[in-house]
Amino acid sequence: MKIRVVAMLLATSMITASLAGCGPKNGSGAANSGASVEASVESDSASEETSAEDVTAVEGASEDTASAEEGGEKIASTLGGKPWVNYMIKENLTEGMSTSPKDDFYLYSNYDKLSKLEIPEGEYAAGTIFDVVKIVSEKKLNVIKDEAGTSHDQKLVNGLYNQITDWDSRNAVGIAPAQKTVEEIANIKDMDELNAFISDFDKNIFVTRIIKPQTAKDFDSDNNVLKFKQPAFILGGAEEYSNRSEYGDIVYNAYKTLNEKALVRMGYTKEAADKMFDDAISFEAKIAEKSYTSDDKLQSDYYKKTNNHYSKEETNELFKNYPIEDVLKNSGYDKAKDVIVENPDSFKRLDEIYTSDNIEEIKALLIVNYVNKVSQYLDKESYDASNEANNMVNGSQGSLPDDDMAVKLITEELSEPLQRAYLQKYDATETKKEINALCKDIIAGYEEMLKGEDWLSEDTRGKAIEKLENIQIKAAYPDKWYSDCKDLELSDTSLLESLENIEKYMAHIDTAEVACKADREKWDRGWGCLITDMYYRPDENSVTVPLGFLDGDIYYDGMPKEELYGILGCVIGHEISHAFDPNGAQYDKNGNMNNWWTDADFEAFGQRVKKVDDYYDTITVWDGLKVKGSNIDTEAIADMGGMKVMLSLAKNDKDFDYKKFFEYSTKFYLAITAPEYIQSMVARNEHPLFYLRTNVTVQQFDEFYETYDVKEGDNMYLAPEDRILVW
Repeated sequence: MKIRVVAMLLATSMITASLAGCGPKNGSGAANSGASVEASVESDSASEETSAEDVTAVEGASEDTASAEEGGEKIASTLGGKPWVNYMIKENLTEGMSTSPKDDFYLYSNYDKLSKLEIPEGEYAAGTIFDVVKIVSEKKLNVIKDEAGTSHDQKLVNGLYNQITDWDSRNAVGIAPAQKTVEEIANIKDMDELNAFISDFDKNIFVTRIIKPQTAKDFDSDNNVLKFKQPAFILGGAEEYSNRSEYGDIVYNAYKTLNEKALVRMGYTKEAADKMFDDAISFEAKIAEKSYTSDDKLQSDYYKKTNNHYSKEETNELFKNYPIEDVLKNSGYDKAKDVIVENPDSFKRLDEIYTSDNIEEIKALLIVNYVNKVSQYLDKESYDASNEANNMVNGSQGSLPDDDMAVKLITEELSEPLQRAYLQKYDATETKKEINALCKDIIAGYEEMLKGEDWLSEDTRGKAIEKLENIQIKAAYPDKWYSDCKDLELSDTSLLESLENIEKYMAHIDTAEVACKADREKWDRGWGCLITDMYYRPDENSVTVPLGFLDGDIYYDGMPKEELYGILGCVIGHEISHAFDPNGAQYDKNGNMNNWWTDADFEAFGQRVKKVDDYYDTITVWDGLKVKGSNIDTEAIADMGGMKVMLSLAKNDKDFDYKKFFEYSTKFYLAITAPEYIQSMVARNEHPLFYLRTNVTVQQFDEFYETYDVKEGDNMYLAPEDRILVW
């Protein structure tokens, strides 16, 4: 099963979770389709291994420009976009450009600020949302560095901060903790020893065991279930193993270089290290033959494809060679009553090749994934090598300041202790009330909007309104936690051992949940309230508005209505709209996968979605890089739905300033980024690029045309019959 947490933003953190260590730990079974700006992506487990398939924030080292070019041919030109040039690439801007809202609204609204933006060292993007991340990160740092706090939560976050930033101690320990694990894997002689290693749940928690069981919500949303996700891939997607892309070459070279540097320090020759990496890729290529591609995962039928219920007995029968029974027994997941196997064919293929004939390739895969994951937690030389790999993949330069790096890691590893300590320092009681009230108003506006959808039958419209009225709002911060973490202690030996302690602790929380009823009061562990994002869960029918999103230009005291509606209102409306996008529409008011549409209405809905796909298919990002509408239609539909509901509420104010509203709404998408990031987004992410989320969305509304006097013949003009509003 794959339940996407449908998040508002770009997958701002890219594809280096295994390098940067910023994937969330989430036992909910939710995988995001957007991810947070700081750290969150499709990584849903109590310690689920992340790979290039998962997206996270980047850290890097500045000397990598040359090596990045070696990873793949440099992009010849990022011009040639149609109908608009992609001005998220700063090099495409020129001094003194003439701008007009009739030609390119994104450029018109943001040109002055775009031209002044600079991407900070260690990052791959800059802009409004990243400024909010910075504000929240500074507040987190104030909490983390407070040595006067006496709570266990405070001691945990402060203690981990000290270990992360103590380079003298990290350098003194060096690579020894990781080298011990690498040697143990390398010394495995036969399948019995390999099975014993893989089945040891607590041992070497950072070793990717190919199959990672985790607790998730069932498609019956009242219950938790055990889930097997399709194995992740070093190169990001299964498609890279049959026809490697230009971007795949960059990722391949980045990871291979990191692996080589680490293993050479452990006594391997360069040739042996490179062979080990290629052996790992070879084994993954065999699994990839029967795996879903990145494109498959972005289609609306992916939910149904991955809803494969198995009994424990049927699950065991899938595996003749892989020691699944021992893995589940030793981890505690054997208490699960039901299992969802995301892609049975990929697991059957894995089991076929999990034999002594391939033992060296299997060992290579374990070592390569482990080294790529933990290098960032070792000494400075290892950390710098990890940063260099990130730079190659993301097009970033430089490295994050130590404090920023520490905040990212603590946010990931000690999510609940940090949240509780933060809320002690920054009271958000009033904010919670205000957001609940705003959401209530938007839901009421959405109900009126649905009542006006005359293409729906009365029966389907009624069920849509029932679903809308049943949406659960999780505002600002949770009222219930997974654990008080009182029994969690850091190691006094090394940073890596402290992180292993944390990962084990969180993993056991996940196993304890597997046989329990789903608790809707709890938030997703991997996201928490301090992420700078917002998301909808179809399997809960819930919208979560984290405190970490409610800062800076997004939300502040005394905010004019036009600004409040332009960003925060549109974002909340966007998330509500996900209840009625091609994915969310498959779930009922309780979050169960259940068809509530008449056949005729669902067919009409599909025709409206196809019109969105067809329009986006005409868009070129730059020469050789085109948008695929079916990959991004869910998010595009939500963007338009969010703006439509806020414009409907604006009609209640006769003095509403539409110019201020539209221009503030596009301020949210103000950003510059690296071309490599753009490539990854277009290929693997369900969000349209920021400039398209502005221009295509405003094109759909009469209020935009009236405000800026846009007429036929203008580049921003879209004839009424060609407009693509679904709702």
